Amino acid sequence: MRIAIDARSLEESSRTGVARYLSSILREMALLEPQNHYLLLFQNRVVEDAVLSQTCFEKQLVKVPLPPRKKVPWEQVWLPRHLRSLKADLLFSPSYSTPVLSPVKTVVTIHDITYEVNPKWFRPKERLKMRVLTRIAAGRANHIIAVSEATKKDLVNHYGVTPEKISVIHEASGEEFVPSSVDEKRIREKYQLKGEFFLFVGSFFSRRNLPVLVEAFQNVVKGNSNAELLLVGQDRSYPPLGLDKLLAKKSLGERVKWVEYVPEADLVSLYNLATAFVYPSSYEGFGLPLLEAMACGTPVITGNSSSLPEVVGDSGILVDPENVEALASAMLQVLQNPSLRDNLAKRGMERAKHFSWRKAAKETLEVFRGVAES
Repeated sequence: MRIAIDARSLEESSRTGVARYLSSILREMALLEPQNHYLLLFQNRVVEDAVLSQTCFEKQLVKVPLPPRKKVPWEQVWLPRHLRSLKADLLFSPSYSTPVLSPVKTVVTIHDITYEVNPKWFRPKERLKMRVLTRIAAGRANHIIAVSEATKKDLVNHYGVTPEKISVIHEASGEEFVPSSVDEKRIREKYQLKGEFFLFVGSFFSRRNLPVLVEAFQNVVKGNSNAELLLVGQDRSYPPLGLDKLLAKKSLGERVKWVEYVPEADLVSLYNLATAFVYPSSYEGFGLPLLEAMACGTPVITGNSSSLPEVVGDSGILVDPENVEALASAMLQVLQNPSLRDNLAKRGMERAKHFSWRKAAKETLEVFRGVAES
């Protein structure tokens, strides 16, 4: 097969979300079916890294013949123009939208439709853009990949997509996320961690209830606990969260640390050192950080809705993510009960084994084959 792939997400200097999803899928595809021709299409720069070094990958920069001030949508204009010359069997769009007038068959991955489930979490312009492009993609694509049964259900209910048009293919944690020895002294010094700590990893979206987490943590430390809270992620909330002001108001001092990004090697170490991973989200298409934490043997506490029970199963503590008391109680349970921590760690590691990027890539290639041959 000749498979064209919208690879713009790989241009990010700090890969999160879609970029990590695509990179993981591509690595496994190259191992499973190296006879395929994977045409990676970039917007601003061609990316070179170890994952993309195999001969089955061809990297192309889709040139825009207009000056930068002429803002014409790359995906909707220049990408389809370029596709006409590639003789590809299909285009794979790994992130929500695809060209409206694609000259080839299309497969699109839709990770969630949060903006439909709760519009108030998004800026009006962003919400409108996502609604229009994703709804069109869901209707026009030859096939849709959803990363959870919860997302598939939302696509059927909100967009009227027939269930047969959607394949659920779960994400997975990378092979680097395992219980491992850690240079504890270096990590603790770098992130100023003194004792036991709770960890949150992910962009600060409104649906992830950071104010609830901070208030729950305040209740935890009121019991004279020496625990700390490390928040890893950029504040992308709407309305703006104002985390600095929130922390100052709660008078938590140095108990709460916040860094916008950590290298992947450090992230694995932080998972391994954390007392628990706390992710009080109200809605997720999948919730990949939970799986990464479980694979490292870290107890997880998360919300009890959307895809989160689907990912965690009975291997973590599920709570109402907007209930401060329930979240604080779960955090205290894990902090004060070593046997519970050990039990959650073992169950989490077993649960994580049910998800793999090899399986995800195999199922994705089966979708491609079905579309190409239809």
